[in-house]
Amino acid sequence: MATFTQKRNEHLDAYFYDPLLQMSYAERLIVSVVSNSWMIVYMVGAAIFLLADIEWMFWLGVLNSLYLIDWLLHRSVPQEYLPGSGEPEGNLAFYLSPRARRAIISAYNKATVLGGGFFLNLARVLSETRSIGEMLARLGVDAREFNAKLDVYLGRDLVSYKDKERLLAEVEYLVFAAFENRGSAGRSINNMDLFAAVGGVKNEQLILLFETFEINGGLLRGVVLFGRSADRASLSFRRIRRQWHELAADEYFVDSILELEKKHKVYVMHDAVRAAMRYREERFPGESSLGSVRDLIRDAAIYVSLKGDNIVRSDDVTHALEEGAARATKGAVPSSLEEPGAKQIYGK
Repeated sequence: MATFTQKRNEHLDAYFYDPLLQMSYAERLIVSVVSNSWMIVYMVGAAIFLLADIEWMFWLGVLNSLYLIDWLLHRSVPQEYLPGSGEPEGNLAFYLSPRARRAIISAYNKATVLGGGFFLNLARVLSETRSIGEMLARLGVDAREFNAKLDVYLGRDLVSYKDKERLLAEVEYLVFAAFENRGSAGRSINNMDLFAAVGGVKNEQLILLFETFEINGGLLRGVVLFGRSADRASLSFRRIRRQWHELAADEYFVDSILELEKKHKVYVMHDAVRAAMRYREERFPGESSLGSVRDLIRDAAIYVSLKGDNIVRSDDVTHALEEGAARATKGAVPSSLEEPGAKQIYGK
């Protein structure tokens, strides 16, 4: 008979099951200590073999080193990637990124030992990561202030869960929510997807927390890709990657915004992106391309850069749109603010 966490979702031929969550806290701690100790011993052994004068030991060290290199290259990827099309089958735990899995286990441990509930503890664990800090910054939320408020809510509920089934149910619910809310570019379930899912949880304290900062699950889903990009390689690596892989439209759009930020030394807030998309819908109804949105944000970025600021907000997008309309009315020539004449239009 399947356990609660093995119960299949009604709409998907998938389930969630992680053997570590079936163990007690002491058993999970033992597994962690043993596995980490073994890896340290393995690394030391490989180094000793490489330094050995005996030929067969040296080549054994080379073989072990190749294994370690492969392990390092793949330690941040999930066991399996989500299919590019169609619905996944089997265990969703296989599609969790290692960081997401560690965050879930850490929050699970804290909820069972210290209390505070799984959702609140997971929000606290995730909020300390760089990618979630990026998501909050895009929404104009100070991560330190967010964490301080979150700690207050955690302090109000210090009763540990006695019902293991309830705790496992919350983990399963969140993983399925993160999977269903992920963007089209998501080939795995990562920290950003989990945090966006937390923002949509119907938990009284979480609702109060997110309402304090005027954010919700919908807004968080809108900045997931920015968080994912902060967790990936440099822009140069992504340019190379685009030569070999066709990116999803939203992923390509985010990369283009990041390149604009790097070029003009500005930071684009999420409300600026939303404003640009809103204007596109008003001016070009039915248009699905994000090109006009990117161009408008580019104009706003140049305007902000020229006036000596480094934050692109919704007001700057509005200003860029109005200036563009004024130039069009006057028959201005420059089609791009990067051409000569930009400083005359957007002079300090």
